Amino acid sequence: MLSIKRLSLLVLSAVLLVLAAACGDDPTATPTMAPPDPAATPTTAPDPTATPTTAPQEPTATPRAREGVIEIEAIRYEDGLIELRVGPEPRFGYEANARIKSNEEDGWVIRLDVGDLLVVGEIEQSSSRSSEPHSFTIKDLGVSFPLDESEAGGSITPWKFDFFDEGAYAVGDSHGDDHGTAWVLVGEAEIPMGTQPLVYTLDEIRVRDTVHELRMGDTTFWGYDAGLRVRTDDGDTGTRDVNDITVTIAVGDTIEFPDGFSGSSSNTETHFVTIDALGIDIEVAIGNRETALGFKITPTEVGTYLLYCSAHPDSHGGNFFIVVTPPAAPAV
Repeated sequence: MLSIKRLSLLVLSAVLLVLAAACGDDPTATPTMAPPDPAATPTTAPDPTATPTTAPQEPTATPRAREGVIEIEAIRYEDGLIELRVGPEPRFGYEANARIKSNEEDGWVIRLDVGDLLVVGEIEQSSSRSSEPHSFTIKDLGVSFPLDESEAGGSITPWKFDFFDEGAYAVGDSHGDDHGTAWVLVGEAEIPMGTQPLVYTLDEIRVRDTVHELRMGDTTFWGYDAGLRVRTDDGDTGTRDVNDITVTIAVGDTIEFPDGFSGSSSNTETHFVTIDALGIDIEVAIGNRETALGFKITPTEVGTYLLYCSAHPDSHGGNFFIVVTPPAAPAV
């Protein structure tokens, strides 16, 4: 006969089995654990103090367009003039290897397009035709380079300059003496007329007993050919007989006589070169000796000036007039 205690344990076990069957669980099965949820990959916030691996790109300026490179041989200074040497290629309407002096005829002009680079092989001054130091100067560009070695200067080899701005740029000298006409014109710019005095370089005046003779030199002016001997009477064969000599310049222009004045070996009297209104009365001795070398005439007032011999006012045939006109009006 079972005891009450054992009977209670059996009843409790049966009840537990009934409950487990009702719930569908196997109390003998090994319990399985649900797999844990995968942890989310943590995101790291950027460090504001960290150095970036790629440096930011710097903005670059847009370069100004260059139209072309224009090369010439040289610019050469002498006393009273600036010479353009074109070089082996024709340039600016000049022939190849041309040499154009600033004080002859219309001088010289370099014509460029906006953006062109001008390359000058050498800028120098002549050692044999320069008695004073010169400087290559373009005032409107702030350019001024000494060219005399005794003044700690020297030639420039080569000179390069970009012309990005349209305009007219005068080429001159730092000491301010007139050197004729020399310009760099960029774009549609033109020479400002009436602003540049001219220098007319002749040879000399020969004063004979009965005639004044103008020796023209290397350049044609006023319709008188280069090398011509223009006389105030019926001269010798090979001269131009004009009776009156007339030269016309503007106020501020200069007439230059490198060889000054001379007489003739056949002269029997001392003569003078006289221009009363300019206070000129220079003695020309008997013989063909030269006097007043490098003589210049630069009238500052409009008028007609008579050149004659004050000692013999009626003995030299026709008249010798220097006509001075107002300066040309500036171009508009």
